[in-house]
Formats: sequence, structure tokens, C-alpha cells
Amino acid sequence: MDHKKVIFIFGIGRSGSTLLDLMLGSHPQTFSLGEISKLPKFVKKGKRNLAALEESRFWIDNFDEAELKRFAAGISNHRLNKYIPLKIERFVRGLVGKDNILNPYTILFEKTKTQILVDSSKYFP
Repeated sequence: MDHKKVIFIFGIGRSGSTLLDLMLGSHPQTFSLGEISKLPKFVKKGKRNLAALEESRFWIDNFDEAELKRFAAGISNHRLNKYIPLKIERFVRGLVGKDNILNPYTILFEKTKTQILVDSSKYFP
């Protein structure tokens, strides 16, 4: 399988989405990211060892502090640099839209060495 895929699980609380995430994540070609949308909040607070980070040593073992901050900014749609005009930033993002720096899932595929990622965020900020 050459095509890499991301499976997004959406659901309300107590709907079975966590169970589905665990089942899909147990397959050898998949990696469960858990509720990755919560990661920027933990990084912003400087708490690298809470909640999702405790569940999997993946984040701590595969990302240094600077990488984790860049990654969290990428998935939260925060500005890369507040001093660069938004119009220029959008232009640059368009030019390098598939660049590893701006595409968080590309980074995760490289780090996990899997074909399928499972993202069970309940919402996306």
C-alpha cells in the first residue's frame, strides 16, 4: 500500500469513538494519534507530560521541544509569525502546501512509519 491515509473519527461523548479509535489503532499498519486536537493546549501551557502525552510516549520520544511547538502550531492553525502580514503568510503556505513544516500529518507519517493514521479528535479548533 503506497497511499497514506488519515482516518478522522468524529463523535459526541460516549458514542463509542474511543473504542473505535483503539480498535483501528491496534492494526499493525495504523497508528492512533488519540485526540490530537488537544495537543496545542498542552504545549501552550508547557505541560508535555499530561493527558494524551502520558498515554503514549510517542510525543516525548519523537519530538523535541521546538518540534513539538511547531507541530502544535501547525495543527491549531496559529500564525507562524505574528510580524509577517497574513497575506504573505497565506501565499507562502500556498507555495509550500505539501511541505513537511506546514503539513503536520506528513511529519507524523515520517515519525510513525505507518500507512494509516487515526485521529479521534472530537472537534477541530
